Amino acid sequence: MLDELIVFTFCAVLAVVGLIVLYKILPYRNIGTKKPFFAILPKYKNQITHSLTQHQLEKNLVELGFKKKGESGAKTKFSRGSLLKDFSVERVAVDICLYKISETKHEITLNAGWVAAFDTGDLWQLLTELSKKIETA
Repeated sequence: MLDELIVFTFCAVLAVVGLIVLYKILPYRNIGTKKPFFAILPKYKNQITHSLTQHQLEKNLVELGFKKKGESGAKTKFSRGSLLKDFSVERVAVDICLYKISETKHEITLNAGWVAAFDTGDLWQLLTELSKKIETA
């Protein structure tokens, strides 16, 4: 009985670690125009065109509840939410990265702060609305 419990626990831990590694190495999907009904391991990206300076862009993201986590070359990382809250899109931990393509063009990526097994369109909707807010600011 104890051996079966140890094997089950080991397999469960291995499955969780495998899921995390898979989520981290999978590429970002283009956001597209249609909200997904169900997406496995969701990580999204979108190109945005705007008229903001880098400072204004960062200020807008801070006003939307994101905290700047770091900057490396053309990449700026932000996060929002907590791993300890519920699973609603308003509170779930998400990371976004801005990759500067030019002064008025960025690629924005969004992924779960830790791991997301699936998305029913909430993360897609969040990135879509965030992209529109930046483009129209």
